[in-house]
Amino acid sequence: MSTPPPDAVAPRGPGASRFPWRVLALLAGVYLLSVSGRLPVMDQSVMFNQTRSLISGHLSISGMGWDHMTPVGVGGQHYSQYGVLMSVLWIPSTILMRIVAAVVHGVPLKMLEEFAASFINVGASLGILAYLAQEWRRRGVDAARIRLGLLGIGFSSLLWAYSKMPFSDLWMALGLFAGYCHWRWREGWAGHVCLSGFWLGLALLSRKQAQLMVPVLIATFAWEAWRTATGRKAIMGVVLALIPAALMQGLYNYGRFGNPFLEVYPYVEGGAPLDFAGLAQNFLGILIDPFNGFLPYNLFVITLASAAGLRWWRVDPLGAALPWLLLGASALLLCRFYFWSGGLCFGSRYLLFVIPFAALGLPYLSVSLGAWRWGLGVAFGLGVLIQLAGVMIDPLAVSMRRQWVPGAPNSVARLYAAEIGRVLGVTQPALTGAAQTSPYAVHPAFQVPDVWWAHVLYELRHRGATASKGVPPVSAKGQP
Repeated sequence: MSTPPPDAVAPRGPGASRFPWRVLALLAGVYLLSVSGRLPVMDQSVMFNQTRSLISGHLSISGMGWDHMTPVGVGGQHYSQYGVLMSVLWIPSTILMRIVAAVVHGVPLKMLEEFAASFINVGASLGILAYLAQEWRRRGVDAARIRLGLLGIGFSSLLWAYSKMPFSDLWMALGLFAGYCHWRWREGWAGHVCLSGFWLGLALLSRKQAQLMVPVLIATFAWEAWRTATGRKAIMGVVLALIPAALMQGLYNYGRFGNPFLEVYPYVEGGAPLDFAGLAQNFLGILIDPFNGFLPYNLFVITLASAAGLRWWRVDPLGAALPWLLLGASALLLCRFYFWSGGLCFGSRYLLFVIPFAALGLPYLSVSLGAWRWGLGVAFGLGVLIQLAGVMIDPLAVSMRRQWVPGAPNSVARLYAAEIGRVLGVTQPALTGAAQTSPYAVHPAFQVPDVWWAHVLYELRHRGATASKGVPPVSAKGQP
């Protein structure tokens, strides 16, 4: 986070690298084609019911299908336990779909609303990549390496897989990272201080987890700048710009639970056994678990940050330490909770926000790369294959395969490979007994690649069939 020497900063005039619009357009196209077109998880459904309630002019979501999984608040009504940001962001698309439904008949309004809502995270992933590209430009990275960096992060990290999954984790990641970038850019324009606080405020509104991570970032700002009057003024500016979001969160809490400081999250009581062995097991799981660990699903960005290592540390020690600080602090927080994995999800969604901070090491890679070139190449190739699995397959289908398919392997890689084969039409072991009528066998979303256009084609081929009834969303048992 310290300012690099002048020769490490990109020129801002004609000599600066051009902004990589074409690469971002390519990523946008792929991400849009990768969206599932549905809201398959309880957490998403609850947040979207909050959108419907906001449009109707109230906060209660009682009677909307999830009373058994949501807390009771003001007036004995049920309320969403999640951050309000995504519910607000969904309002424009929901209103638009209601207008469309009034003109175009034959498609259920609920399906239209949720189809449009499912694209929300494409904007968050592209926003993170755009901020990354701009920061790389300002650090003097040439255009070719910026393009390669965007392709590497865009296709081999969880930013791709989660651009199709409407969880709030990506919006918290965007808020934290954009706030950090504007802080770094504050010397070029005074407005960056306000924008830093604004983005951190959006992170605060996105999910409860940000209530820890925002103070951590502000503490790093203070560590860097508190020694000067200008720095202290800038920090106060960030905090002041945060106040509107904090007030909005307080009003949201008051409207739900009658207390601006009270947030009720049901079913999160109980942590890991408070002994060293239990905590250590969960801590390692957060990092390396084959289903929900951070490292296996982000090989490229971890390799990049490691390759930047010493050169990054010499120029910008606080910036080089920050991704590891964020990763460690989050793992220590989560390891005492049973839901550390994020529930039925792909990789570690709770740690998505670490990805762009680790990617800031790109400007500090050596020109030749040496042996790291091979490491980055292998990590990229494996990363793309891993993310393709997350795009093509609903993690719930993988979980159900272990229950319903005879002789299903325990290997995560083999489970995902088998599921990819199934949705592509490869012959599978015959299901017997109750398995033939289980959601695994009849849910349309489990029969084809889990992308919107594949679901549309499936529905057109099976219009009117009993298989098209589907099953309700399933809880991620997490905290989006």
